[in-house]
Amino acid sequence: STEIFFFSRDDYEMIGKEAYATVEAGEIYSDTKPMKRKDGKPIWTETKGVSCTPHDHETTYIWCLQDITERKQTELALHQAKEKAEDANSTKDRFLANMSHEIRTPMNAILGFSEILGSMVQGTQAKQYLQSIQSSGKSLLTLINDILDLSKVEAGKIDIQYAPLNLSILAHDLD
Repeated sequence: STEIFFFSRDDYEMIGKEAYATVEAGEIYSDTKPMKRKDGKPIWTETKGVSCTPHDHETTYIWCLQDITERKQTELALHQAKEKAEDANSTKDRFLANMSHEIRTPMNAILGFSEILGSMVQGTQAKQYLQSIQSSGKSLLTLINDILDLSKVEAGKIDIQYAPLNLSILAHDLD
């Protein structure tokens, strides 16, 4: 009897009713289920069944069971790897957002104080140094904002804002 391949008599009867109802309705039965081998080792099987009545003879049932345990294990491994990658990506996004915020706050302070110093500094050399600090600070702040925007794009949370652009200023800033 095929009952030995099922984990319980209830499984055997339930699957039997489902399978025979399907094939007797003229449809092909197809399902994937956990079963067990003769030695009791659990396996995954893909079962297909069909009924046929050749030349007005008694109805015959044809069943095909295929061991798909390896395929199921591969699917499980892929699913676990996908979840792990999604978790890592989420952790990266949180890290980028947090670090961008943590770096942006002191960078804004540097830019603010360098602006205040601009009115206090008298020497040409000191003004050039201060302008270099401000320019580098603005560049770094832009980079930080770009990193934060990238994490927002990946999370699908970016709002696109259209604004006029002066190309000559942009070209000058690229120097």
